[in-house]
Amino acid sequence: MDNQPLGLWTIQLQSAWAYSASQASNGNLALLVDFGLPSQGIVLSESGTHTLIARGCYPSGGCGDPTPIGGTFGSMYISGQLVPDVNSRGDVVFAANVEGGSSSQALFFYEHSTQTIQKIAAVGDPTPTGGSFGAIGIGSINDAGDVVFLAYKTSYLDGMILRWKSGGPLVKVVAPGDQAPNGGTFQNVIFLLIGQLPAWPPIMCEDGRVVFLANKAHSTGGFARGIYEEHNGQMACLVFSQDPAPGGGHFDGFWPPIPNDQGEVAFVAKQVQGPGASPYVWFRGRPGQWERVVGSSDTINGQTITGMGGSASPFSGFDDAGNLLVPFKLRDPITSVEKQALILCRPGLEPEILLQVGDPSPLGPITQLPIGQVCMTPNSVAVVGMEVMTASGPVDAHMLIDICVPPDTTTYCTAKVNSAGCLPRIAAIGIPSASAQAGFVVQADRVLNLKSGLLFYGVSGKASTPFAGGTLCVKAPVKRAVPVSSGGSPPPSVDCSGLYRLDLNAFASGQLGGSPASGLSVPGTTVYCQWYGRDPGYPQPANVQLSDAVEYRVVP
Repeated sequence: MDNQPLGLWTIQLQSAWAYSASQASNGNLALLVDFGLPSQGIVLSESGTHTLIARGCYPSGGCGDPTPIGGTFGSMYISGQLVPDVNSRGDVVFAANVEGGSSSQALFFYEHSTQTIQKIAAVGDPTPTGGSFGAIGIGSINDAGDVVFLAYKTSYLDGMILRWKSGGPLVKVVAPGDQAPNGGTFQNVIFLLIGQLPAWPPIMCEDGRVVFLANKAHSTGGFARGIYEEHNGQMACLVFSQDPAPGGGHFDGFWPPIPNDQGEVAFVAKQVQGPGASPYVWFRGRPGQWERVVGSSDTINGQTITGMGGSASPFSGFDDAGNLLVPFKLRDPITSVEKQALILCRPGLEPEILLQVGDPSPLGPITQLPIGQVCMTPNSVAVVGMEVMTASGPVDAHMLIDICVPPDTTTYCTAKVNSAGCLPRIAAIGIPSASAQAGFVVQADRVLNLKSGLLFYGVSGKASTPFAGGTLCVKAPVKRAVPVSSGGSPPPSVDCSGLYRLDLNAFASGQLGGSPASGLSVPGTTVYCQWYGRDPGYPQPANVQLSDAVEYRVVP
């Protein structure tokens, strides 16, 4: 908040409602702060403890901290699109100008364990594709300390995505001219410049996936955007312009993707349905399973949406349960008054107003809410920049909001190693609601590709019974859901890229066929689940793969 003591310095969070903080999976925050001209800096917040990790000077120089490339830190880029990023270890990646150093601008890495700052890359350094860097953008970091970022040589048209790990070299992820997985070649990967700096960095996921926005040549002529994923050197197109959109029409005009750690992605795109009918819409899901969430012309609680926050990395208001938290502007149909609001979109449920201007906060009534993005941890704790009115006047603050969801599901039992050497892993995502038609997915990843599977389930309790070379984790009587395919890599590959996935709310309500047990739709019922699939790499009768199990309770 305003005037928060930090050693001998005083923080002034100028327009916190406009300049969000970034947030790690454990709730660590990284913030750009203004100490009053000319001082500004990067602050790490851990469980309420605030640490100034680097101080810069702008517009005049001379008061910044020393940098690892000589000279002192200059501008820290106080901008809503150029925030530093942070991981659960407390490592921070940030961009800054340098006064009197070997380079005028660089991307830096603060290592929490040693409390030291390293250079990742600087203007003038050689690039992995030849030539030298002309500008370097902000980065995205995961809990392992892997960083991805955007940079270019002479303009955004030769921009590239690079990966870095402490002590290692820069590695190119993708650059113009590289082969695109959906045919043709990539044209550019930079879509927004703040001054000369590339914004909207790719996202580095916890499992090492890099999810990014890119242009490539389109079959109808010109260039078109798509959302892509790189993992272990393999490239995939997740969604592309002209692909059919749920609800009719096709996708176009993508904004940056924001993935969660369950393999899902949320993004904003145009839903083109004809001349004059191309609203911007939030979507979420995975390839071939996209869901329309909410659009710029929808109504929520009788109020019309007149403004909508877009997707923009490194912010992510998309958690592992599939909840999406988005800033909107709403117009009251009676008074015509417009208010800023935060809208929570839970899977399988109608969007709801979580906060709006005028609501109370711990410091006073809310007078401003984000115009851009918010961040949310995988377990649904959001950090929201806002302005509030206190007895002493308006104050800018960042507030933590715990999204109230039912208690976490519990995993138990032991999976069986499949013939490819992988251990299938079960996960439950969403809310197991007796009244919802969708929104509670039980899945298993690390399973063999292109194999049929079934979800075993029951309501009698847990088990630990030897079965097919593994363990049956559900107590009899055991029911079976509808069969699914794991998908994954095409033949002749045999690997663990498969994913079993079933929405149990949809199954319980009869939308997927089969004969769902009545207990799946009775609030208070405890359900036990385990995935079973074919594994021809083992001889009969052990030719099956088995996940661990999950236990959950049905809510109303």
